Amino acid sequence: MTDADALRTVFDAAQDSGHPVRGAVHAAMHLDDACADRPR
Repeated sequence: MTDADALRTVFDAAQDSGHPVRGAVHAAMHLDDACADRPR
């Protein structure tokens, strides 16, 4: 999350709608590059 102003806008809109954000899910992952026709 690199745009703090945009994030604040989202949180404010959620709060104003009566459904505040109460948590977040971090769903990052790491993929290794590999050739698909060669098993590791």
